[in-house]
Amino acid sequence: MWIRLQIIAFFAAVFLSVNAQSTLNVNIEEGVDWTNLTTFSNDEIPLAKLNGAFWGSHQGAIFIVGGASSRLEDTIQWPPIQWNNHMIVFSTNDTGIYQKRLFNLPFGPIAYGAAINTKEGFICAGGMSPEGVRKEVFRIKWNSLRDTISIEILPSLPKPLCLMSGVQTRNTIYLLGGSTEVPSLQVTNNLFSLDLSLEPNQNNWKTLIPWEGPGKLQPLTSIQSDGLDDCIYVHGGLRIGPDQSTIRLNDAYKFNLKEQRWEKQSDIIIHGDKTVQLFTNSAKAIGTADIISVGLIDQDTMPQVILYHTITDTWRVIGEALPHKIISFIPNPEHQLLVLTQKETSLSKNQLNLQSAHLRIHNQKMGWLNIIVLMLYFVVLIILGFYFSSRQKNADDYFKGGKRIPWWAAGLSLYGTGLSAISFMAVPAKTYATDWAYFMTKLPQLLIPIIVGFLFIPFYRKLDITTAYEYLQKRFNLATRLVGSLSFIIFQLGRIGIILFLPAIALNVATGIDIILCILLMGSISLLYTIMGGIEAVIWTDVMQVFILVGGLILCFILISYSLDGGFQEVIEIGIEHKKFEILNMAFDWKQPTFWVVVISGFFSNLITYSTDQTMVQRYLTTKDAKAAKKSIWTNTIVSLSIGWIFFFMGTALFAYYKAHPMDLLPGMTSNDAIFPWYIITQLPNGVSGLLIAGIFAAAMSSLSSSMNSAATAYTFDFHRVFHWKGDDLLIGRLATLVIGLAGISFALLFATMNTKSIWDEFLKIIGLIAGGLGGVFLLGIISNRANGAGALIGLLGSGLIQYFVAIYQPVHFLLYTASGFLSCMLIGYLTSLILPQFNKPIDGLTIYKSKTR
Repeated sequence: MWIRLQIIAFFAAVFLSVNAQSTLNVNIEEGVDWTNLTTFSNDEIPLAKLNGAFWGSHQGAIFIVGGASSRLEDTIQWPPIQWNNHMIVFSTNDTGIYQKRLFNLPFGPIAYGAAINTKEGFICAGGMSPEGVRKEVFRIKWNSLRDTISIEILPSLPKPLCLMSGVQTRNTIYLLGGSTEVPSLQVTNNLFSLDLSLEPNQNNWKTLIPWEGPGKLQPLTSIQSDGLDDCIYVHGGLRIGPDQSTIRLNDAYKFNLKEQRWEKQSDIIIHGDKTVQLFTNSAKAIGTADIISVGLIDQDTMPQVILYHTITDTWRVIGEALPHKIISFIPNPEHQLLVLTQKETSLSKNQLNLQSAHLRIHNQKMGWLNIIVLMLYFVVLIILGFYFSSRQKNADDYFKGGKRIPWWAAGLSLYGTGLSAISFMAVPAKTYATDWAYFMTKLPQLLIPIIVGFLFIPFYRKLDITTAYEYLQKRFNLATRLVGSLSFIIFQLGRIGIILFLPAIALNVATGIDIILCILLMGSISLLYTIMGGIEAVIWTDVMQVFILVGGLILCFILISYSLDGGFQEVIEIGIEHKKFEILNMAFDWKQPTFWVVVISGFFSNLITYSTDQTMVQRYLTTKDAKAAKKSIWTNTIVSLSIGWIFFFMGTALFAYYKAHPMDLLPGMTSNDAIFPWYIITQLPNGVSGLLIAGIFAAAMSSLSSSMNSAATAYTFDFHRVFHWKGDDLLIGRLATLVIGLAGISFALLFATMNTKSIWDEFLKIIGLIAGGLGGVFLLGIISNRANGAGALIGLLGSGLIQYFVAIYQPVHFLLYTASGFLSCMLIGYLTSLILPQFNKPIDGLTIYKSKTR
């Protein structure tokens, strides 16, 4: 008892360390911090001739290329009085101090084209020169070791173009808007693209679909995700009036790069009535769904820093820009905004400052009351582990719970194991960002209890197996069993890592709790009670965690509806207006999440999970008989279908809330999966939010413990016992749980260094690529008398090879990876079995057919 109390005290001390990362609740304070990088005098930079210059950066150097004396912001003067024939480069020395270098332009003066930054260099496209509008495109590269520049000629534009904007994603650059001639400035809505991965002599610009609105000069362009796909956002810009004066615009458009489709967005308006005039070239995408820029509100003289959220399509002010006169914005990957400003120091002198802007965000913290709630919850889990450890007398108790688990508890455990934090956070995040298209994955669940109850459970119970892979040896051979079990163990290691990482990264974004600390807390506590209590502790903690999860979800949904002026009806109205309830895309497009793709995916992924996944199969074996096992899977199905729609509705409710309250969003959120925890920690009272954060931990740990125990079971019975290695099964099971748990935690720490847009998508990809073939070989053995061991092995290997190419070339949507693996394994395995020699292996009672020996 004293040792147990010491262990509990140790974990309590670990919980207290959360306070090092998360203190008492504070208000969210937004703003912008400006840092002065360097200062120059007007004598060093010919300010009068830098209008329309190309601004950019490469290898830490900042470029000012060309320029002219005309100011487009006032009235067009053609030709300009003066041209700048130089390239100014600012680079830092060993001490970090900026130095200025001056280079002559080898191609003559130029201004008012598009400047685009890429990793390989700074691109200048088109523009004006004394001879007229240009169509040349070139890339400038900076050699930081030699302090020299090099210029690479790229394919010329389809036609001369100036006053356009440019943007780059991956290996492609895009040019938008602009004019084809001066001084009349015929404004266009052009959209051109150039693939930089091709050789210049084999490459040409492509003309893409223009937007339907009026043309623009120097529109504000950026690339950001709309929650589903990367899109080009076109905001504001300029137009020429009848008197040759410039008119600032506030309309906005979005171009979906994947679908090659334009869509009108909300005008640039703050709080529904304050118009905004954005400065050109001031936009940059930050986080997963924000675009930061600078503009003037209602003709105000003080510029404001503006944030546009692509998912909710809302604008808001987050801070003030510098009081100095803004000369230009410089695209730079290392800074959110890099600005050159002018400050008058005397009648004849101007001070020029190069300044960098960064968002200042004070995240909401956990608070002591919430920490105490979490501590109490974790202590309860540890106590449960100690309680059930006293009931583990042998391997049957540890791995099968002594077959004394009630069917309803096994059913809730099935639901809790499949639910996890992936459903609790990523499903609402997905519907918040997109729509209900993935909901149809649940439709095939109605068939699963029938198929699994008829085909699989009778075999598992009749054979009195401990792991599902024992069936593969009885039906085929030892090699098939070992390959199947090893695939499962490897998959579970990755699954543990993802399930640990998901809530850790989201809680870090929402609360500031360190990612590593989150991973270690969840992993170590799950590992502790799983090692001690075995499958019985896992199942009963699952039951408790399901109630916390579902209760917390329903509470949040009610509170969101109550916080909106129109209540639940407003959620419905906003969802309908913004097409958030779209569910039936009947197009026959196998690369999009259409109805057919989602339903087929749902059928195969659910079939594989509930028929061959050891984490599920093990629950069927903990009940007293096959009838109780069938009841457990029906319990899971009823609960899943009854509760599942609320997870999708929660995402729509979150969208409605943040559409109505854009100021409550976390600026620059780095993961959409954090949107639900962010709402919990910022909008719910202390204590209540702590309980729901505990629910997120519960979601993760209910799946973690299942993966640890089931993978340990697979190792103990499919490897250690098969090869007759020494050691008691109970002791080996606990040691295997420890090793697998520690390995999974290590994977989670590795995943913490990776970047994913949607962890749910990544998880579904892993399931499809690894688990598909394994499910196919099980069904092949059950429904075919002709299938043999050699065919099964070749089917698994062939399926793996096909899945490798599917992942590379992506001929279908990733949701179909499971189906392609499943079907390819069955087809290859069956055809190979017809060709290869037959062996007289007894298969009586191992298929759905009458007893037969071959």
